[in-house]
Amino acid sequence: MKVKRFLLTQPYNFTIIGFLVGTPQVNALTGERALAMSIRLGNKEKPADITPFLNQVKIVG
Repeated sequence: MKVKRFLLTQPYNFTIIGFLVGTPQVNALTGERALAMSIRLGNKEKPADITPFLNQVKIVG
């Protein structure tokens, strides 16, 4: 899984209102490959909580 990061020339604050993560999986019984989707939605007044996704993202430096 790759996550792209973009460097900005000035500090910004972002409100995350939606986030989607696809995780490849293999069915143990059939060997069939699938993609599990996890989605979090929010709005401007109540942003999405992305804390569960941060555990799945590998940080590279």
